[in-house]
Amino acid sequence: MCYILKKNEIYVLLVSIALALLPLMLLRDFTPQNELRYLSIADEALRNHVFFAFSNHGEPYADKPPLYFWLLMLGRTILGSHQMWFIALLSFIPAAVTVLLFYHWTQNELNDKWRIPAALLLMTSGLYLSLSFIVRMDMLMTMFIALALHSFYRLAEPGSACPAVGGQGTGQSAQSAGQSVLFSHRSVSLGTERWLFPLWVFLAVFSKGPVGILMPLVTSISYLLLLKRGREILKFWGLRTCGVIVLLCLIWFGGVFSEGGWAYYIDNLLINQTVGRAVHSFAHREPVYYYLESVWYTLAPWSFLVIGLLAVILIRRRITSRLQLFFLCAALSTFVMLSLASGKLQVYLLPAVPFMVYAAALSLPQYAGRGWVRLCIVVPALLQCVFLPALLFFKPGADFAYLELPAVKFGAVMITLGGGAALYCLLRRGHDLARAVKCMSAALFLGLFLAGFALPAANEWLGYRVICAQALKTARQEGITHFAAWNLRRAENLDVYLGVGVTVLANKADPNAEFASSGPVVLITRSRDLPRVQGGAHTETWGKFALTVLNDPCSSKPCVKSSGF
Repeated sequence: MCYILKKNEIYVLLVSIALALLPLMLLRDFTPQNELRYLSIADEALRNHVFFAFSNHGEPYADKPPLYFWLLMLGRTILGSHQMWFIALLSFIPAAVTVLLFYHWTQNELNDKWRIPAALLLMTSGLYLSLSFIVRMDMLMTMFIALALHSFYRLAEPGSACPAVGGQGTGQSAQSAGQSVLFSHRSVSLGTERWLFPLWVFLAVFSKGPVGILMPLVTSISYLLLLKRGREILKFWGLRTCGVIVLLCLIWFGGVFSEGGWAYYIDNLLINQTVGRAVHSFAHREPVYYYLESVWYTLAPWSFLVIGLLAVILIRRRITSRLQLFFLCAALSTFVMLSLASGKLQVYLLPAVPFMVYAAALSLPQYAGRGWVRLCIVVPALLQCVFLPALLFFKPGADFAYLELPAVKFGAVMITLGGGAALYCLLRRGHDLARAVKCMSAALFLGLFLAGFALPAANEWLGYRVICAQALKTARQEGITHFAAWNLRRAENLDVYLGVGVTVLANKADPNAEFASSGPVVLITRSRDLPRVQGGAHTETWGKFALTVLNDPCSSKPCVKSSGF
């Protein structure tokens, strides 16, 4: 039994992580900022029977390609409603596939001791972990980019073996880089890989946008130039690759044109959302050094370890293999490319994270005995140790009252214990860095698992599902069909829960004046703004949100209720 578990340890790990994140996938509400908007766009596309030219409440929405919305629409059609567990899997499965890809890709570079810790370093990196269950298409694009670059590497290095680092390999016979790490050599030949490469690139573009082609392009060119093989660029980006990508894009743009036309959609898709964001962005404009700051919390809690190892590798030129060089090219060229673009967000860096982590991890067997490397893990372990005391000492405000829930505190206990166990491994057990990483990661997932059970109560503060359910209940009881929202973020997307359009009032508007001559309306707002609404009836508060009925002719006295844990 132990042998079977050891042989399939990566699959056991991924299943265990999925179980740890299960409460987050089942019990969490959709966030108002982006998640509800994506669901509203998918619902609108289903109502209008469109598949390419999407809109958000009648306004063209060309920010994102169709693939992810198709998956949302498929889930909505099959399940009858948007289910968090299904949509979370659209992020978790690509995250797991990417981890599995790198685990096998580096099997001859890392020995058995470091293969699982390297996978944990990636899976528990702050940005990667959070986007593995959040409703976004970034992880889907990251998976396709990783697959594209893996195909390129197989084609670029068809006959080279991957030597073990420092003589500490797995002891297995070196596997040719021309052999697929996910499929057998017989099932995926190099000839097939030549077709898969442009297909993965297109699917990356079809998932999120231009980064899907820019990252493979920049990475492959920089790698070939470093090896002084610039003449081979057209070998990989020649007629076959460009022809497949262009043909598939023309089919896509043809569907967009037939549904939305040039002025309505194509111009926005190809010009405004690509060149505009890159050169003179109308949104998310940040300085060129933005990612130099954000990378520290992107890679947390392993920021010091990963960045420190990358710095030493580059400064001392201790690149141990072609594979590590390739990972460095992918990480650094993408970092520079994204820094030069005008529009920047932390999530844009996600496709580079696996390459950053594994470029550093490939040097762990060589540097694990160094004191500064231990210190890079001691610091986050100490932070985990003070997690529970910090939670008990600092009293959260009203908007974070859910941090007082017992499930959150039990989760904090596990994270704190994990930090203590990691310190013990680092300071008392022969400086066992690999085991320390495992302890910290296991504690983090156990903490997330326990804290996840607080979500049913915390959702009153995090999302709109609870308050919308109460609004629907009140509307049915009072025979009201009109809903309005005031001082709520992305309130137009409440139609995902309410099933009908919502009148959205400006923040400076006066709800009493807006509906003075209208029929009864259920108004949803923030609890703190409720005193500014005069004459509301059937008033209820749920977490930081509240509802009231304006112009109700059947009620002369307001009835105020509030919810608690």
